[in-house]
Amino acid sequence: RTLPRARAVTLLRRLALIFCTVVLFGCASQPLSQEQLQAIRSVGVVWLMPDQVTFQKLGVTVFGNEPSTFDMGEPLEPLVVRAVTDRVAGTRPKWSVRPVRYDAAALLRQARSGGLVFVSDVERIGPDLAGIASADGVDALLVFVPMRWDNAPYFGGEGLGVWRRALPGLDSPILHANFALHVADGRGQVLASDVSIDRANP
Repeated sequence: RTLPRARAVTLLRRLALIFCTVVLFGCASQPLSQEQLQAIRSVGVVWLMPDQVTFQKLGVTVFGNEPSTFDMGEPLEPLVVRAVTDRVAGTRPKWSVRPVRYDAAALLRQARSGGLVFVSDVERIGPDLAGIASADGVDALLVFVPMRWDNAPYFGGEGLGVWRRALPGLDSPILHANFALHVADGRGQVLASDVSIDRANP
């Protein structure tokens, strides 16, 4: 079935907000130690997810399967900061969320610039994150980075998007919010990481 663009954007915004707060302080693959937690009093949010939705279709043939993108209409970052602030207030009351200044597009380009294969995206922008933390006086940064996940031939995608298999019995859109959350200290070093690979049928 078809999913109207406006409806898809609304649902994806809600999905992203839900899961960015779920992964926050959840079961991280590399949790923070008590010493690290106590050293943090202020954090900033760095949201590197593009304000675009990707639509991907997988049909019976190879024709017409090229992905397309469209703008979400308004930035999601302010809503994410608000959601994170509310979450931090309830789980880390000694922390304060402060505004930080950064160029999301430039940071994402730098993160994806290649180089050593064993260096992660967020490690590649470590010096930039250290500069942001220093300039705006925060102890740590919560860095949200889009990531790609594939479970071919059933599902796949990066960041926020709609994935649709146009096959008999499987013609149903799937929304996805795939991103990684990294906690970086004031030196730009990653202290903890978590991943959201989530999807929902509208």
